[in-house]
Amino acid sequence: MLRIYRTIAGKRRRPAKRNGKPAKSRESLPKCSTPISSPSTSPSTASNSCSFPEDSLSVSDISGSSTYAPATKKRKIRRKVETVRGSVDTVCANFGESLGDMIAQCCLFKRQNDFDLDGKKIISDVFVQVEKEHGVRKTFEELIPEELWEKRVEDMCAPDWMLLLCKLECKISDDGWQMLLNRTKLGKSGSSSDTPILLTKNSMKALRAMVFEKVQHMLEIKCIEDPDIPGFQVAMEPVVVCMARELRLHGQLEEEIELSLKLDGRPFFSRNQVIIGIVPTETPFLSNQSCKSVCPLVIANCKEDRESLKKLIKNVNIQKDALKRNGITVDGRKQTLRFKVILDLKALYLLLVKLNEANFRLGKRGVEVECCFLCKALREDLSSINLCALHCELRNTEQLLASLGLMAYKVGFLDDCNEELSKYGPENFNDRIAVKLKEGQETAVEKHNIQVSSFSGCTEREFLSNIESIVRNSLPHEKLKVYYADPEIAKLALLNKVTFCNERIKYYQDMTASDKFIRDFGSREETITLTGSEVGKEVQCRLEDWQSKLQEIEQRFLELTAVCSSLVTCTSKGKKRGTKKQKMSNDESSQLSDYVAEVFYHFFSKVYSGWKDIAEIVRSRVFKEDEQHLIDIFDIQCKEWGFLLREMFGGQLGTGDYGHLTIEHVSMLLRNFLSLKEYSNQGFEATHSIQRQLYSKATSHDRHGYTSSNKFIFPSCD
Repeated sequence: MLRIYRTIAGKRRRPAKRNGKPAKSRESLPKCSTPISSPSTSPSTASNSCSFPEDSLSVSDISGSSTYAPATKKRKIRRKVETVRGSVDTVCANFGESLGDMIAQCCLFKRQNDFDLDGKKIISDVFVQVEKEHGVRKTFEELIPEELWEKRVEDMCAPDWMLLLCKLECKISDDGWQMLLNRTKLGKSGSSSDTPILLTKNSMKALRAMVFEKVQHMLEIKCIEDPDIPGFQVAMEPVVVCMARELRLHGQLEEEIELSLKLDGRPFFSRNQVIIGIVPTETPFLSNQSCKSVCPLVIANCKEDRESLKKLIKNVNIQKDALKRNGITVDGRKQTLRFKVILDLKALYLLLVKLNEANFRLGKRGVEVECCFLCKALREDLSSINLCALHCELRNTEQLLASLGLMAYKVGFLDDCNEELSKYGPENFNDRIAVKLKEGQETAVEKHNIQVSSFSGCTEREFLSNIESIVRNSLPHEKLKVYYADPEIAKLALLNKVTFCNERIKYYQDMTASDKFIRDFGSREETITLTGSEVGKEVQCRLEDWQSKLQEIEQRFLELTAVCSSLVTCTSKGKKRGTKKQKMSNDESSQLSDYVAEVFYHFFSKVYSGWKDIAEIVRSRVFKEDEQHLIDIFDIQCKEWGFLLREMFGGQLGTGDYGHLTIEHVSMLLRNFLSLKEYSNQGFEATHSIQRQLYSKATSHDRHGYTSSNKFIFPSCD
């Protein structure tokens, strides 16, 4: 053996000569210790600066080295991993544990010395390094078990009913839903590349059919019993039960629930459509004026006449009376119900009847109006009737804008008035106010020739909040001055204002002399003493204002007409003298027309600013039981606004039926209900936009005769 070893050692290769000099042997190369990686020194830099023994290089050093080919890197890394893994397995085997259990316990370990962070860092480093090589999808497929990944996807999925609700609320069609699945790859298509989070189109159709069938059965959706009225209705009791459960869920359920029944026409795009809905007076998290608080009970294609409405509300009244008599039971708890009916003025006129006269019609146009339903009716029978604040505000503002347009037309400033109105509300290509002459009309333009485009409640409130600016820019002083350029017309206008001031002074003086103020509660009256009361102070304040205004107008009128009176001479005594008189009269006429224009604008703008103050109270004010004195002051305010309307616009009041109701009866309604805010059709009107969207998607517009909207909205009811 010794001989063999020597033989092999003797054959050891000696260093070759290079350029006549022996080459340096490997042992003569400078040696360095294994480098420690630091943030400032990269593995590649370290490997290039000096050579290392193979076993001392880390995996990161090998992968970052530029001296090895890719295949060599993989081979060396594999060899290093096998070596380290063997050592780790040996250590774990000595302790009777596995590496996976130890890392898992590191992740689950809670506190001491941040030990739990090490395990999380190990797992995160594994995912980061594998993701760099294979991407996110393949990393999760390789590292996460299939069962665990399915649980994660299932946890990401929203409930099926929520997906259906989202699809319906977002108005997504079936084709749009399929396009969403194709683009996002989130559907349950069976493809391995898709993430099954959303339902497929067919699954959504089946789910919708099942849910709609259950809802139809629960709410008892069916055709209207009268065959002459095409439409559908739901049972009132299950709807009220759902409302009661929602109130109980939010802790607002009381022993008695107050509900409002509302009727309105034209919920969709055309006429001959009527809808009846129900709204709880107290809602948990939404206002009762919100469109989401309204639950439709009946949707029908019928005319808005008395005969059709009677047939339509017949079954609703039967259900309402049964619920009032028996109440409802919600999960073992007995609840009593109280109903309020909210109608607009047209519907109220159609439903009111006169004894022994079936064809009686209340609320015709112009002089054909027989009476006001509140002025002549039996008050004790109307104790539960209130006025819709929204319609009251909309119609009065609409009529006042028409009166403004008429005056702007007379002074030649209608285009500028429309330009001013176009600044508020949505853009409109047509003028807000237009003049429509009848065929062959040769008379002057009157109020009935002025048409105002319809607008929403939001636009109306923009008009009302800026009404002073609209009136000021629509009736400039110079235009009014030209309108009253004729001295005789100007004098007559001033004398009329003097008469009006005297009437107002006499009105308040008579009230002060009687020392009485009558509170109208509808079914009863109450008399209070003005002396020492809040309304007495208000009357005295307004009396002083009118006396001051009368004194101002009379004094100014006498000053302007004094010169003209002193210059009354015979024009036949000389041409020059007559010329001088004419010239001075023109100067005096200019001053007179200037002052008349100022007085006219003062009273005219007072009408609109007064209506703005009244509308804000009607819209949003809620009085308390002990605030009757504030309602008294509001009553005086309404009466004075009515006097201004009559003075500026004549018997038409510049408004209409709603103007009369506001002046004469709103204070009475406030004393009964303390508010008109809660009894408004605002939410009901807001639902029309949602109903019209549904209608546009469900209706075939190419069919003649009755539109089949109801049949398309409720397809399973045929």
